[in-house]
Amino acid sequence: TLTTGIMSPKVIIDGYGNEIDKNTRIWERIQKNITVNNSATFDGDGNITGGNSIDRAVLSLVTAKEASNIIKNSVQADKQVFNSTNKYSAYAEIDGLTYYKGAPERIIEKCEYLMNSDGLIEKFTEENRKTLENKIKEFTMNSIRCIALAVDENPIVENELPNSMTLLGIIGVADKASSAAEMIISNEWVTLGDDVWWWCHNSNIVIHITASNIYNRIFKIIAFSKVMYPINCNIVFRIAIFVYSYIVNNSFCFCCPCFC
Repeated sequence: TLTTGIMSPKVIIDGYGNEIDKNTRIWERIQKNITVNNSATFDGDGNITGGNSIDRAVLSLVTAKEASNIIKNSVQADKQVFNSTNKYSAYAEIDGLTYYKGAPERIIEKCEYLMNSDGLIEKFTEENRKTLENKIKEFTMNSIRCIALAVDENPIVENELPNSMTLLGIIGVADKASSAAEMIISNEWVTLGDDVWWWCHNSNIVIHITASNIYNRIFKIIAFSKVMYPINCNIVFRIAIFVYSYIVNNSFCFCCPCFC
């Protein structure tokens, strides 16, 4: 594997694209979202357990004591767990709000409002949307995965997002590269690009590029091309094939016959 598999939070921004101060009202809402709307939990020793790597990463933004207090003061009415089709999870309180957490491309398009640092609700404008999308692209190109948080006043409708949610913010998490990956991307390894390609091709090894969104996928295509196909291997033609195969198949197979 190219990474350690241990995600950690790197940045938290609001709907304006500004970093969030943890001494603000909006942070209180974010804390509640990442605590109650989460498959990971704190065990008796205060360690985070269960859930997926992203759930564990965002839960690390609160302490075990903070999480315990939040859960004690929240009564669950309904819940929808994350799945790869919906790309979001939801938690509804009795006589309260419904919290959503998921892929930015799913959450943001359904937000009509945003919450400012004082906890006040404002219109989520097209300018706000473009600023946020540019921020997410910037994070993605730096290998930071993004999770969007939102809230709504209506009960959960199974497999359906509300159309006028209030955006709370975006959390960016990253996975540290493993020592093996650091070797792979070193200059010494890059010079072996053709040998690696030959070995994969002749060993019938197939490598697929997948990621949570289009920016991650394109980034990974370019990153792998630098490793697998150094500049003396007609890199422009091969990158073009990479992008074309992504558009057609939504994934990329390195060992493609057209490379013979």
